[in-house]
Amino acid sequence: MKEKNIKLGLILLGLVILSAFIFINREDKKGKINEPHDNPLYNEEVNNEPIVNEDEDKYNSSDNPADDERANELFRSAYDGYIDNVEFGIGDDAGKVVEKWGEPNSKGYIYGGLYLQYDKAIFYTNGYIEDDNYIYGNISMIDTGETYGIKEGMIIEEAIELLGIPDGEDIYDELRDYGEGIYYPKFYYYAGDYTISIVYDPETKLIKYIQLDDYRPEPDIGREGFAGLNEREKEVYEDFTIGFDENVLNGMSPLSVMKIYIHALMEGNYEAEWELYTKEEDQLGWDKEYHMAIPEEDRPKNFDHYRNPVNIKLTYSEDYKYASISWEDRYLDEYDGFGNPFRYSFSLVRSEDYIWKVSFLPMQ
Repeated sequence: MKEKNIKLGLILLGLVILSAFIFINREDKKGKINEPHDNPLYNEEVNNEPIVNEDEDKYNSSDNPADDERANELFRSAYDGYIDNVEFGIGDDAGKVVEKWGEPNSKGYIYGGLYLQYDKAIFYTNGYIEDDNYIYGNISMIDTGETYGIKEGMIIEEAIELLGIPDGEDIYDELRDYGEGIYYPKFYYYAGDYTISIVYDPETKLIKYIQLDDYRPEPDIGREGFAGLNEREKEVYEDFTIGFDENVLNGMSPLSVMKIYIHALMEGNYEAEWELYTKEEDQLGWDKEYHMAIPEEDRPKNFDHYRNPVNIKLTYSEDYKYASISWEDRYLDEYDGFGNPFRYSFSLVRSEDYIWKVSFLPMQ
């Protein structure tokens, strides 16, 4: 019996020692696991973004789309200034195009340079005509009907679903001259030093053409929708809030004034909000004292409907005294009695000095 107790004790002691060894070894290994700031695949301390392994394939260099978290694989050729399946790109000698492809279907002078129209693409150049001779110059912009996985005639929302949220957008504005399509609404995607513009018809919502150039526009709205200001709008907002001189707003479009108003709301600058309201005598409203006394809990808190606008239209009354900006929310699954997506509407009034101000209760 005594021997059995001794054996049992030795077994228990062995189990204790083994458990201790396993625990220590486990803790030792645990301590050797790279924490986020040490892990070569994830650097949390710096910017919470994956760190690129330099031994990965060549497309992880700064000149390629894989280096941009929003970059789409479909834009890979755009990062080098090319459209898909065309051997000539931005900056190339346009004379080489004519040498290899032959005479274009048409050519002429437009946008301050020559254009060469082929079946696959239209090349715009900095060339010129001298003594009836064509000096073709270099390619500065390319139009095409199909590239980057999208094509002419495709529904614009389908293109966005494929390519992701655009970096910017020029909206439909009734006052713009649409003529030959130069000012049709468009979505912008940025690929390194290049800009992809997807031009579409505001009525049919169908893509008209895709354009690539090295010009970086200042779009009507950016990735934040109406909730973000461009540099000019930021400057005007800062100047306006210094003394609330409405002349600072002179020359600003209804869309820009609306964005500045939304920015004031989001900043909690209720004095600026009131000062942005129209003061025309025929417009109903309330005084500043009443406005500043509105309880905080009664003020707007949710701005989501300003962040994800699509199918935006800016229209005017017949005398151009009133403007209305209407849009749909990309993520709102709500429809009217006719089965159409619900549209928000925001109204503005033009003063006698041709300055746009916000209507009281602009979204009523």
